[in-house]
Amino acid sequence: MVAAAAAVDDDHHPGPVPQAPALPDRPLEHRCVPAHFAATAHHRPDRVAIRTATSTVTYRELLSATLASTRPRPAGSEPHAAMLSAPLTPSAVATVLGLFGSGIAVVALDPAMPQNRAQTIASILTEHGYRLQHVQVPAELPAGPVPEPGAGLGGGTDVDDVASIQFTSGSTGVPKAVLHPHGLWLADAQLLNDRFELGDGRTVALCMPISFAAGLNVAIAALLGGAEIVAIDPQTTSAGEALDRIADAGAHAITCTPAFVGALHAAARGRTLPAVRRIVTTGEPAHARHVRLARELAPNAVFTNWAGSTETLAIASYDIPPTAALPHGVIPVGVPAPHKRIDIGEEGAVSISSRHLALGYLDPAASAAAFTVHPDGSRTYAGGDVGRWDDQGNLVLSGRADATVKIRGYLVEPSEIESTLLSYDDVREAAVVAGTVDDTPTLTAYVSADPEARTPAVAELRTRLHRDLPAYMVPTHLVVLPALPRGDRGKVDRMALPPVQRPVFDPARGEAESSVARLWSEVLRVEQVGRGDGFYALGGDSLSVTQMLARVTEVHGVKLNPSDLAGAPTVAEFAARLAGDGQVGASTRDSTTVALRPVSADTVGAPIFCFPGAGASSLCFRPLAERFGEQTAVYALEPKGLEKRAIPDLSVRAAARRQVRNLRQVQPAGPYVLVGHSLGAHIALETARLLEKDGETIELLVLLDPWLSPRAARLARGDLPDVQVTLQQTVPTDPRSWWEHQKKLPLAGLFVGDLHRRTMAVEEVGVMTGLRYVPRPWAGRALVVLSHLNKDDPRLWPRILTGDLSVERLECTHASIVREPHVGAVRAMIDDRRRG
Repeated sequence: MVAAAAAVDDDHHPGPVPQAPALPDRPLEHRCVPAHFAATAHHRPDRVAIRTATSTVTYRELLSATLASTRPRPAGSEPHAAMLSAPLTPSAVATVLGLFGSGIAVVALDPAMPQNRAQTIASILTEHGYRLQHVQVPAELPAGPVPEPGAGLGGGTDVDDVASIQFTSGSTGVPKAVLHPHGLWLADAQLLNDRFELGDGRTVALCMPISFAAGLNVAIAALLGGAEIVAIDPQTTSAGEALDRIADAGAHAITCTPAFVGALHAAARGRTLPAVRRIVTTGEPAHARHVRLARELAPNAVFTNWAGSTETLAIASYDIPPTAALPHGVIPVGVPAPHKRIDIGEEGAVSISSRHLALGYLDPAASAAAFTVHPDGSRTYAGGDVGRWDDQGNLVLSGRADATVKIRGYLVEPSEIESTLLSYDDVREAAVVAGTVDDTPTLTAYVSADPEARTPAVAELRTRLHRDLPAYMVPTHLVVLPALPRGDRGKVDRMALPPVQRPVFDPARGEAESSVARLWSEVLRVEQVGRGDGFYALGGDSLSVTQMLARVTEVHGVKLNPSDLAGAPTVAEFAARLAGDGQVGASTRDSTTVALRPVSADTVGAPIFCFPGAGASSLCFRPLAERFGEQTAVYALEPKGLEKRAIPDLSVRAAARRQVRNLRQVQPAGPYVLVGHSLGAHIALETARLLEKDGETIELLVLLDPWLSPRAARLARGDLPDVQVTLQQTVPTDPRSWWEHQKKLPLAGLFVGDLHRRTMAVEEVGVMTGLRYVPRPWAGRALVVLSHLNKDDPRLWPRILTGDLSVERLECTHASIVREPHVGAVRAMIDDRRRG
């Protein structure tokens, strides 16, 4: 049984989009790439061939530079290869075409490739008998002879001659050299020109490097077809700059990886590209999320999922019109490319046959294992992909045979789980890998969150997966990362994914611990929970905390607060708290002071004091406390009125005066380390000011994504007349709106109702307090960490924090800055500042 079929064939979801028939195989018009390019250039000499950020190059100029880049054809039978490392520039393209025309195989390397790998590639080539040249791409476009009509390139070169050598990592980690003949590039040009319409009269934004096979494929095909290339190297050009250049050029098509679609969408901030008629993605699987982002970015564009491999180049493509329903599950890769025949064996093994494939690998043994040569000169490549045909005759790739794993007797394709994860709006990237623990097959999912959305908790992701997939397909482990590691060609580097970290399982002891373990397993959807496991470490968040505490009340008849979990984060500690054994020493502190990790014989140095935002409990700093480890004491100073009914602090300074008393009960004298989030950042700032006034020392003040009030902006306009802050764009601040808002405040929750109503009331009081607050200058040592959505004018903070100030930014939302995985970066920044 293969689990892959269920997600695609569900009757409740839209089926595959009908595709135009596969293109017929047209005879190749020329025997080599340079000859075809020369014919195209002679036909349209004055059209723009390549547009860079600063200049344009016509077809005549590019042909002239190509002629200048040709070399004498090598004599004898010894093969020659040229290694070059350059970004996507007209000079690099002319150099490649000139080498093609000289009978010298091109080995295009990523400029960022480590030197050791480049040396390994050079050694492989020389070991297999290649005479190697290291070619420097000129900074300026070479000036060659004026091309004469009828003057050709590549005389003596044929379709089966090697044009380029692409290196791909083998299963052993040793790069494998793939031999690409001219016929392979010429055949693929028919797909890109005829089906993708990347040819005559079109402007094509090429957002992939030419060291990437797909990038070189688009460059060659667009030039053979007479298109204008907008050259955008994603390694040297930001997404914002790329967006501007695509818009300014009026590009009709964008070719890029799915990940770059997400980067362009994030940079657009609601801006659209109405002139774009097609977005072609390749290099890694595309998912429904990428289709949605592409539509929001370019509402008139067809989304094309283009599949290929280094050994075959183009395999198939699948078009999704802008009016079609968003796909569900794995997106098909569609209909075969011209000159390619696709066969699927009984076990789902996919093979591609053609007269125009790669000639094989340099290593004869590796080549014989993957390529079959037929008497008519055609070849068949079987690389381990698994797939099937859907009801519309589209190829659907399910993954690789070596990635399929049997879980509880079911065959599971990790790509199906990745597709489900990527269907969630707040997930940007996903990779699922198979492994074994104690000889038992397991799945681990790695995800990164959309920086525009709140980072989902692991427990939340587990709940969604249990809703959308059979239980055996839900990964044992889920890991949230800031971003998935990628290799030099932009693909997810699965070998670089971090190993899962979880304590050695220690079973619960006694009925109290066993009951807590069962409740946590139920709420967090984790099969095995031990006494040393922490609620947050298992993937919990504020929502699952609320659910868990409600279940504790139902089962045990005991009402506990979030701070009880914050101070007792593991099964064993929480069970003791539940039994009433964990309250020792609590009476010596204010009820709003929560020891996330108390000072003890095991802790070293001064504790860290954390100030949550308006309406936030001490739990919001639990992830940061975990990041600091067992040797650092951490305390959270909660808002007043959050867990016990009381009138909240009605000003930032009143809150600071109260918290000074509280933290001095823990640490009577400095130096102090203070960390505040949101409104808590302003309270931490005022606390630092009061402590210094009393003669104490502040080692470091850390402000996590504080929002400055519109009042602070107005007071600064004497010197900065154009100053703006985030709250001016998100909160109505005119007098009428202000009073209307006051009348609707849920302040009754301070006196009646449950914890949720009380939290809302405390939060609203905090918002009112923050809007009235104007920070005064402070000259201490400070670190400000802002989310990328914080639009407060950067000129304001140096006016407020006038001492040793460092300002950093993270790609996440306001709430996510204190959540995993972003707290890892926050902790590293704090450590750097303390060492500095």
